[in-house]
Amino acid sequence: MYYENEYGTEHIKSFITEGQFFTDYRSFLTDTPSFLSIQALEDTSCALFTKQTVERLYERHICWERCR
Repeated sequence: MYYENEYGTEHIKSFITEGQFFTDYRSFLTDTPSFLSIQALEDTSCALFTKQTVERLYERHICWERCR
């Protein structure tokens, strides 16, 4: 995941390895568009969860529990 500053310079935010989750958490919490971009460096399969789906998962099963 990366972002570009106002001068067009790319800044790497993080690398995600196989089996990890990723999100722009600030965007998730605030319901605002993400400023982060995602680029796959090899063939990749992703699962997409809406915020509504994640909220339901939090409510339905302890393994999705979040810290408050």
